[in-house]
Amino acid sequence: MKIVLLAIVLGISGCASYDIAKPLNPDSGWPHKLTEVESLTPTLEWAPDFDGPADLILFEGAYTSNGYLMGGEQSEPKSIVYVESKIEGNKHKVKQQLEPNRSYFWAVRPHSESAGNDWSNYEYFAFYGIAFAYFIDQLFIFKTPNIKN
Repeated sequence: MKIVLLAIVLGISGCASYDIAKPLNPDSGWPHKLTEVESLTPTLEWAPDFDGPADLILFEGAYTSNGYLMGGEQSEPKSIVYVESKIEGNKHKVKQQLEPNRSYFWAVRPHSESAGNDWSNYEYFAFYGIAFAYFIDQLFIFKTPNIKN
């Protein structure tokens, strides 16, 4: 029994590491966990690894097996649909209605007048018995419900 349990534990394992901020709501990370939010104007919440206000960016897109962002469900470049600056605290309710039944990617960063492109992201390492996968610089992701507000 101990050998079987050890084989199961070693068979599939993984870990994620976050920089700048960790998503709390929706709790997203590993790309195969696509959390559906309850509203087309969701509240995004994060645990920052910095002090002060934050900037937030939101992309519409689809997640593919190779990790590329695509506009809508087609092979188009990623598109920025929402930006908010100088957010006080660690949560923000999106002020515009998003499209139903779509995937969205989001990230935050510390706000500063000279802020670069250093947005929050995560890295994920998964070990599958004899194979492994390593995903870097992944944005947080969620899906909107298939409803109209």
